[in-house]
Amino acid sequence: KKITIRVNTLKTTADELKAALKNEGVIAEKAFLDNALYISFSGAVYELDAFKNGFFHVEDISSQLCIEALSPYQGCTMLDICSAPGGKSFTAAQYMNNQGVLYSCDIYEARTGLIANGAENLSISCIRPTVNDGTVFNAEFPKADRVLCDVPCSGLGIITKKPEIKYKSLDDIKSLIPIQKKILEVSSGYVKSGGRLVYSTCALNPAENEKVCERF
Repeated sequence: KKITIRVNTLKTTADELKAALKNEGVIAEKAFLDNALYISFSGAVYELDAFKNGFFHVEDISSQLCIEALSPYQGCTMLDICSAPGGKSFTAAQYMNNQGVLYSCDIYEARTGLIANGAENLSISCIRPTVNDGTVFNAEFPKADRVLCDVPCSGLGIITKKPEIKYKSLDDIKSLIPIQKKILEVSSGYVKSGGRLVYSTCALNPAENEKVCERF
């Protein structure tokens, strides 16, 4: 099967990573997005030396495109409101060249631990794993140049990877929409004048996407 990974540009390049993976018997090919690779591999990714050495993390191309749209830059201040397990934050930190500050948030402390562990493996120091409820304004956060709201959603866009999603009830999905709206509204209050806010889901449902943005 093919797995999409993101090159850790703080440590290596796409070509160097391809060579390192080839030495481990893994075939990698470049995707259409810079520093994204497709690898064909049937084993456990976390057992690869290239992974242990923090040369890449696993991240779908759609998630990497989300960060390209957000366009973080070196030295900026960024908030990732619903971050865990941290893939988008890791990619954003690489766009930032590990400079500035990136608050990577989750409502559960245990999940912020996943962010911290991933950042450590990738040698990323600008990330601050933070326990935070995205539906409540946090006056302790600074105004940010970039804010990402990758909100909780039905996940209908990734049903091939998580087939259990098909068993969610319509009521469960509908109950998420007020939370999505609230997170977006609260998050907009963190954005600096001239800053950028990106709202994203992994759903295909217009009620969770276009309709939320139109109402906002």
